[in-house]
Amino acid sequence: MTQFVTPRNDGDWQGYAAVAAQSFARPLAEVKAWVKSPPMKNAIVKVAVEGKRVIGGALAFPVGQMFGGRAVPAGAVADVAVLPEERGRGLGAALLRALDEPMKQAGVAVSPLWPSTLWLYRRLGWEVAGRAERHVVSARSLARLGGPGRIVTDPGPAAVRELHQRAAAEWNGPLDRPEWWWDWRQPTGAEGHFRYAWEESGEVTGYVAYRQVPGEDHGHGLTVTDFWTTSPGAVNGLLGFLGSHGAQVSEIAFDPSVLPLTHDLLWLAAGAEVRAVHHGPWMLRLVDFPAAMRARGWSKASDQSVELEVADPSAERPERYVLEVAGGQGEVTRGGSGRVKATAGALAAFYAGGLSARRAARLGLMTGPDEDLDALDALIVSRPNWLPDVF
Repeated sequence: MTQFVTPRNDGDWQGYAAVAAQSFARPLAEVKAWVKSPPMKNAIVKVAVEGKRVIGGALAFPVGQMFGGRAVPAGAVADVAVLPEERGRGLGAALLRALDEPMKQAGVAVSPLWPSTLWLYRRLGWEVAGRAERHVVSARSLARLGGPGRIVTDPGPAAVRELHQRAAAEWNGPLDRPEWWWDWRQPTGAEGHFRYAWEESGEVTGYVAYRQVPGEDHGHGLTVTDFWTTSPGAVNGLLGFLGSHGAQVSEIAFDPSVLPLTHDLLWLAAGAEVRAVHHGPWMLRLVDFPAAMRARGWSKASDQSVELEVADPSAERPERYVLEVAGGQGEVTRGGSGRVKATAGALAAFYAGGLSARRAARLGLMTGPDEDLDALDALIVSRPNWLPDVF
């Protein structure tokens, strides 16, 4: 009999590591070290076990995710893995359902993820909220750029994190990164990894992290892993700094989703010298609908009341809510007539700013009077959609 439990002992953790290593073609030693790392101490983890044998696992990192300028409590789902010989039994879906109650108990309102397949997550209430690309630009097209300020070789972590919080709030989707996130995704002192900041009048206005990769012939490659700016000087200054590597580096690559789809290189570099490669979509689920609606920032310019009927795969029947927004703050009560009917997935994509109510209606994912759909669209704060954090 299969049970879905929090890892009970080191054997369960090592079993999960073995499943994940095989599922994602990662070195076993690397994954075994990973399950003992600081991020895992914060994670919500479930494993599928039969006796002492681990046959699958899944986890969610409690983080914040920025929507409408506010950090919404989120559970970032990752490492959903099942042994090949055990697939086809619905274990992946069962593991994700097993995360549900622990996430709600932890106060999680929304759940982002990067899917390996859409159909599984869509069936459970996640929906495509945005997509990502990997960008490549010639170093010479950046070398001419520059801005007021200077490169700082040893940026203090406090200044960089404060910069990130300011910059991330301008978008719908970035994670409000906890402390442990930085050393996990942006390691300090790792060989071949470098961090720099841009400083103007004593203030950090930009930050870039990159890694060097071996070149095939002359020189080496350079891949940017994080890029944040809050001023024109920082944008131009940091891009020019990257371009200054041109003597050894012919092209600068940006890891998937480091740059948004509509990125600054479109205007600052020669368009023909920027290549984009599709990476894939990211998805979002509303784990706790009322909590998600209350936590998000809404437009302060539009006070609205909308009656919704939400069809969530995790609920036995559609549920009705009244969403009332005033002064940028949302409140939700149960009831109403359900004038607007929508799938939970469509509302998640709308919530993320990736799908308007009007467009959802054209796709058959939402129905309702035009005035109600327009009222919903008026509530979304005009911030572009981007998830720069890959997990």
